[in-house]
Amino acid sequence: MALSDEEIEKIYKIKSQLLSTYKISKKEEQKKRISHYIKEVDMIIKDIENGNWVNPVKLNILTQNVDGKDNIATDNKKYKNLVPIEKISDLNKDLELDQIYSYLNYFEENFIPPMSQTNLKLDYALSRKRDDFYVKYDSVKHLVKEFTADFELLCKLTNKEQIEKYKERINLQKHHLLFKISELLSDISSFLSLVITDLNEGRKSLFNAAEKYFNKFDKTKKDIFTGQTMEYIVRECSIFIDEFIDILRMPDFKK
Repeated sequence: MALSDEEIEKIYKIKSQLLSTYKISKKEEQKKRISHYIKEVDMIIKDIENGNWVNPVKLNILTQNVDGKDNIATDNKKYKNLVPIEKISDLNKDLELDQIYSYLNYFEENFIPPMSQTNLKLDYALSRKRDDFYVKYDSVKHLVKEFTADFELLCKLTNKEQIEKYKERINLQKHHLLFKISELLSDISSFLSLVITDLNEGRKSLFNAAEKYFNKFDKTKKDIFTGQTMEYIVRECSIFIDEFIDILRMPDFKK
């Protein structure tokens, strides 16, 4: 069965949502059911990527089950109405780029502070993984500034030859920026999955899971997570990152 691009996109979206629901679910029965669906989706994705025939009956049954009474894969994005859309530049007309930029800013403002070494106390291995994605995040911020400066310069050019050269440069920069954001989100998602797995299995790699978060540098500042436990913040961050990955709509470049 030849699937349309829309059908293929839906399958990948279902998997992303299943993984997100699995991470935050504490009910063993639901986790087992979702795990079963994930395996079935993986088999279909493998057939698609290998160019094999996909059984339409099996695909329809799976879609009905996933979208059925449990509403496992419904589009219930929690943060899409919470993230204020900001323009990467007043001259930019790319709405998707503005949305990605806005999610980055929201992540920096609301998740970076509680996830820092000062607040989130982790064992050595997980602490190293957290440090790695912080370094990548700083690199992405630099790329955003560089892209914005070059884009605004392009908008001010009047020479046709210069404009064409800068357009090519901007397109390459945009692709590289999106690649690096995708790489960053993949690393954060992997890190959070490890932390949440340890939490679900009762391991103590997150030392202060029950501790409530307060901004230690500015006690008068009220963040959206002020008074919430560190475990809650980690689980919320996982939901946010999964939504961000879905918005980015880019493949996992590490595969």
